[in-house]
Amino acid sequence: MKILSLQELELKYPEIPDHMLMALMQYRDVGRPGRGFLKALLCNDLMGTLERADNVNVKLLRDYGILLFNNMPRQCFGSPERYRNWVQHRGLENESD
Repeated sequence: MKILSLQELELKYPEIPDHMLMALMQYRDVGRPGRGFLKALLCNDLMGTLERADNVNVKLLRDYGILLFNNMPRQCFGSPERYRNWVQHRGLENESD
């Protein structure tokens, strides 16, 4: 998996709001916890994701799924346990530890 910059992600996913791409990068890179919609998305909580999505993000769920699958480490999303471990591990920052 190639780690993409914010600019590369913006080009690949132009519909996803910049602040959401930045939040995903901060989570990926340093384990900064997401809140609300982002946390539910990363924890694979479909009902929580739908409940917390605004009118823009609810239309982009497919794009978020593609982004996660293709551009995020598998161990950082998919369950509450993976989410907690990633935050505790502080993201890619400590990948080599």
